[in-house]
Amino acid sequence: MKTPLPNEDLRPTHTPLGVDAERQAKSMRRLRELENRGRRAEYARNDLLYALALSNSLSRPDMGRAIGVSRSRIDQLITHHYELVQGRKAAAAAQQVARHMPSI
Repeated sequence: MKTPLPNEDLRPTHTPLGVDAERQAKSMRRLRELENRGRRAEYARNDLLYALALSNSLSRPDMGRAIGVSRSRIDQLITHHYELVQGRKAAAAAQQVARHMPSI
């Protein structure tokens, strides 16, 4: 999953003559909001696929039919999500260890 984009004050870099820059900025913020909502929904979907695969409570072909993809795509999504979760856990553990290491 792509991480959500930062919530920042977006401003257009190009404003054609006669176009309201504030309206452009509002449109940019709306686009950012929709993109981040999609990214969070994708993460939630993949997290559910991963949980269902771990619990063997729904077959991969049925997961695929539910979201309109093949079983092999489901396997890819589950693998990618597993790697993402493991990477985040490893990074969090490394940060925790680094906080407790004596400075040299």
